[in-house]
Amino acid sequence: MTLIADAENAEDIAEALSKFKTHVPEHAPDITASISELYAIGSHLRDIDRAHNSGEYGGNFPLIERDLRLVCSCLDNTVEDVFEILGYLGNGSPVPNAGMYRQNWKDITFFFIQNGRTTLRMRLETYRRFIAELASIMKRRAAKILLLGDLRDDIQALLPAQPRLTEGMNQMSLNPRSPLTKPRSYERERDPPINPSPFQTNLQDPIPPIVPEVPGSPSTGTQFTSSSSSTNSDREHWAMKVFLDTSTTPFNRTGDGSRCYGEYTPEARARLKVDFQEILEISFSGQSELTVRLYYRERDQRARILCKWPRGSGGSKYSCLPLNLLEFHRAESSLQICAKRPGSSRLDLWANLNFSTIERLVIFHCTLLSLRGHDASKPVTNIQDYELAGEAEYFTGQIIDDNYVHALRIYRDRDSKAVRLHASVHRGEMKRTPVWTAFITHYLLSPTWLRRASRTLVYLRELRRHVFSSEYMPQMTCRGEHVLKFTSEQDADEFIKTIDDLGDQYAKPPPPHP
Repeated sequence: MTLIADAENAEDIAEALSKFKTHVPEHAPDITASISELYAIGSHLRDIDRAHNSGEYGGNFPLIERDLRLVCSCLDNTVEDVFEILGYLGNGSPVPNAGMYRQNWKDITFFFIQNGRTTLRMRLETYRRFIAELASIMKRRAAKILLLGDLRDDIQALLPAQPRLTEGMNQMSLNPRSPLTKPRSYERERDPPINPSPFQTNLQDPIPPIVPEVPGSPSTGTQFTSSSSSTNSDREHWAMKVFLDTSTTPFNRTGDGSRCYGEYTPEARARLKVDFQEILEISFSGQSELTVRLYYRERDQRARILCKWPRGSGGSKYSCLPLNLLEFHRAESSLQICAKRPGSSRLDLWANLNFSTIERLVIFHCTLLSLRGHDASKPVTNIQDYELAGEAEYFTGQIIDDNYVHALRIYRDRDSKAVRLHASVHRGEMKRTPVWTAFITHYLLSPTWLRRASRTLVYLRELRRHVFSSEYMPQMTCRGEHVLKFTSEQDADEFIKTIDDLGDQYAKPPPPHP
């Protein structure tokens, strides 16, 4: 049992239902009573958790443990049911209207009467009273034993009437819509493959046999975690391993602290539970204790970002937006996530994310760009946030990469002095969408890292690529060297010259202090 998590879930539902009072005034008393019950449940659960962890009352926990597991199990089922019904609010509309809220409240009411013959408020009242009695026993206060027995019987009677929502929703006659209908998607346009086989290219040089790249081991102490849960597919999303084997180059100048400025949307997490998959979670330390999660829906490759931060009265607040409504800009060590004002070209700061290293900032920026670029619901055009402020471009050319034409660039960060390679889609609707990036600062002084294999082929002995696609397969020789196949001899010449020049800069001793 995780009592604090159960308390937060109950409080999240209460916050989500608070919007219904305005839009469904005819049922405001029942909605208000349900909200009160949920907050009271959260308060009693926190009270039990504090007592359990105290030296004075902790020994009483075995007296209530069995009953507490029973009621928390029923509470979890009820909360999950409400979460999932809320997820169907307005069939996923980003701005539900009053009619959608009324329909959703009818769905909630019908579901609980159909499955248990009690309203949501009545069920929550039973849980609250039972948990309150358990809290009294835990803290050695007088408990109503007969009442406790009656409540236990009521809760046990609810167990057969708690089917999972996916079964109950099929019986709901009040809402005939089909929330999982697949919308029309744009065809993603990008360069067609140069050739179906890497062994049959008509360019200047043959590409050697390729072998899969071996993923590196995760760095210790990283602030990034990946979610292994999946709602739509068993295939692991690329974002779940994008931060593996990350080098760490700290910033010299620090930006503002991490904070979310977005509108509080308490129903956001419930709506994401319907058919989105959580693919990445990042925690930012500091006063805000901000957590950022990325979500992905496979059927149309839609992506959303959710911010979570503590609520003053306990529990958490949430704000969520689709990625294709956002732009991403750097301010020193921070990545600013901005939303366009409706009907205006001006931007509002939605969240400021402060990173400790250039690698983490860059990789997260590329992750956002790639997820947004693959979104099939609405193509993103005329947005100039592909470049990061503070990075200077030293080289750009074209390579044949996994049988596609990609643009290859070399960037050097002015603050941290980190150097990286960056490959992106070269043409089409997905132009500038990142494919992979790799930090190469520590390779620049190695005389054996790079070798010229032919007029257009360059081999790199080692390369830690952070890949932003599940389909991409890096080209490597049978000796484990990474292959860069340029489309022209001139680009290959310029690439090698740029690497040599950057290496010379790092080889020079720093100027003496005045």
